Amino acid sequence: MLFIANELNNSVSGWSVSYPSGGCLTLTLKQTITPYANGATAPQGTKVGEIRVKDNFLYSSNRNDKKFGSQADSITQYTISSSGTLSFTELTSSYGWYPRTFEINKAGDFVAIGDQTTANVAIVKRDPATGKLTGQVANLRIGSAGTPENEDGVSAVVWAE
Repeated sequence: MLFIANELNNSVSGWSVSYPSGGCLTLTLKQTITPYANGATAPQGTKVGEIRVKDNFLYSSNRNDKKFGSQADSITQYTISSSGTLSFTELTSSYGWYPRTFEINKAGDFVAIGDQTTANVAIVKRDPATGKLTGQVANLRIGSAGTPENEDGVSAVVWAE
């Protein structure tokens, strides 16, 4: 499977991949899903940012959706079925505004979320068995807060393990 974040239409797509003998790689669209329960559409101005896969879970960052208050956006967790289709699992806080970047550590028990506009890095506990994000354990401000819709603030986080 190949999963793609569709920033402009606020969705995630899953493509099946085949490698024909002696031929070119073939991609077939299997599914496009919104980051909200029951296929709800994103609020105006929202942008799906990055996606990450860990085990049979996929996560997307949802920038500027304000689902957790005026300066707290969201992360969506999807479950990946054995056939590769996605189902919405839950929505959790990114603990800041405009989650530009996020990374799951090697053990799969923590997620670092870089919220661009609030210029913070939130460390969130992750249950490796269920994939659920179970709460913030640390939050660090990095420099000055950014300006909404500008290119300032936090832009990348990476675990160095």
